[in-house]
Amino acid sequence: MSPTVDEALAELRSIAARLDSLTDDDPRRADLEARREELRVAAQRAADEARNPVGLRRELETLERRLVELDREQIKPAWVEGRRWINDASAYARHLNKRIARSSEQDRAAIEARIAQLRAVVGRDGADQPDES
Repeated sequence: MSPTVDEALAELRSIAARLDSLTDDDPRRADLEARREELRVAAQRAADEARNPVGLRRELETLERRLVELDREQIKPAWVEGRRWINDASAYARHLNKRIARSSEQDRAAIEARIAQLRAVVGRDGADQPDES
């Protein structure tokens, strides 16, 4: 059974105190850090399950729109000079697109992870129900 938000937070505080007392190379650190991450996920899930499904769906829609915006930042190569390529016109776009992807990599990963969490909760909590707004 998953812990409640309060139970998870209490254990997280305990883990934080224990981690503070350990050295960086202590072998117990890895297990405590793994448990800390499990508790963070469980606490977030418990908090989401207690939220209004309408609010969850709105957050999900907002995050999905943000991913679309990130995808739109990509640059499409242009045709130039009478529809003939001058050298490799797409090379410039590829270079810029790699830089754009690198700059948004962490943001994208966080958004995708949150979307997966929300979909898991919304899918169980009546995503098929009509919007109550």
